[in-house]
Amino acid sequence: QGLGGGGLVVLAQSTIGDVVPPVERGRYQAWLSGTYALAALTGPITGGYLTAWFGWRSVFAVSLPLALIALLLTRRILGGLPRPTRVHALDYPSVLILAVAWRSVNEEATLRAGLDGYDAYAARVRYRFVPLLW
Repeated sequence: QGLGGGGLVVLAQSTIGDVVPPVERGRYQAWLSGTYALAALTGPITGGYLTAWFGWRSVFAVSLPLALIALLLTRRILGGLPRPTRVHALDYPSVLILAVAWRSVNEEATLRAGLDGYDAYAARVRYRFVPLLW
């Protein structure tokens, strides 16, 4: 769920970047943020009621048709856009530098907390502040 939801957030923002003119993007991003806030408040409550009254499978009766409608609308809107002809190259040295830097920051935080993995992050957030950049 987390990986799929994260991908959907990026997809929504990149779709706005492709479809909406730069002058109007702020308004669309505000609508997107408001939608996320509303979903964070009403989603668990609605899901709880659906699950309690109709069982856990009922959640899919709501979410899957909405996802299908969103997919069809997105394909329809983005299908009419011109396709870029320029081939984009990936900057491998920068990716390597970013990966090494992130790994070293993560390792430092883990060693300072004296824990492994997620426990190190939880301990850092809960008990003390370890700045990521000195």
